[in-house]
Amino acid sequence: MNAQGGKIVFRVDFEVNILDVSQTQIKVSAYDYSTNDNYPGDPKNKQNIIDFFQNQWIDKSKAELILSDGQLRDIKLNKILK
Repeated sequence: MNAQGGKIVFRVDFEVNILDVSQTQIKVSAYDYSTNDNYPGDPKNKQNIIDFFQNQWIDKSKAELILSDGQLRDIKLNKILK
């Protein structure tokens, strides 16, 4: 975490729901996050950080899709059943 010009800079990895997709961006709403930084790690700041990341458009290049084994299995089953 760094204070830069009155701003607090930190890193979090959000867990999001994808609401919409365009050619270059995705619209997301956060429901949780993980971090190793002190400010976002403080429970009193968590809801404000999540609230900030509601209905936000982000570049696809800044997103990383992570699926569980169960989700991958469901995708494969759906392809087979179609």
